[in-house]
Amino acid sequence: MVVCLSEEGRRALKSDEQLQRDVYEELSWDPTINESNIRVFVKDGLVVLQGHVPHYAEKVAAKKAAMRVKGVLAVVDDIEVKLSFAGHRKDEDIRKAISNALTWSVWIPESVKATVDRGWVTLTGEVDWEFKRKKAENIVSHVIGVRGVSNLIGIKPRNSRRDETKQAIERAFRRNGRITAGRITVEVLNEKVVLHGKVNSWAERVEAGRVAWSAQGVCLVENETQVSNDAGNSARSE
Repeated sequence: MVVCLSEEGRRALKSDEQLQRDVYEELSWDPTINESNIRVFVKDGLVVLQGHVPHYAEKVAAKKAAMRVKGVLAVVDDIEVKLSFAGHRKDEDIRKAISNALTWSVWIPESVKATVDRGWVTLTGEVDWEFKRKKAENIVSHVIGVRGVSNLIGIKPRNSRRDETKQAIERAFRRNGRITAGRITVEVLNEKVVLHGKVNSWAERVEAGRVAWSAQGVCLVENETQVSNDAGNSARSE
């Protein structure tokens, strides 16, 4: 995790108190989250979430909500999943429910398997796109009884030219309204993509990584972009 701010960028930051209020409001605004048992701590743009929720899906939603808030540079998710009495399931029942859910998905191949140990799910297998890997994890996160997920699904490499992959990602950045084009450089090394440069927010950093992962043949993305609140001003002045 790299968070880099110039002096100008630091002066543009919200106060910790304001950012904390904004994160609490965003958690409250999201109908999938009951924020009553979630605590928010903020230090220089770094948000730490603590407390407990009754479902793993709610834990995931809380982190995403915090990352949406303007001024957030990074999020540490320390929320614990405390299943309610009604939410407890036997591991074998959870495994069967996950197997059925994955089988009925149009995106997930039969090679993807799940094991369950005391509510913790481990996904294995191989897919040909990152979005399928993420889709499998998302499906599992909404199954009752799940406490956590380890996504060990691999991605099969595809033959593609480096220059074509680089140009395709750069065009995707320019099309994307959430990304300040021209501030991120793309480096392609075989099936690995490395991103450098500055972004305006943690949310933009995540979006840049998502776009890079969408390129055909990419098996690994190293997102080394730095969050800098003055990145947008610099881009507009060029």
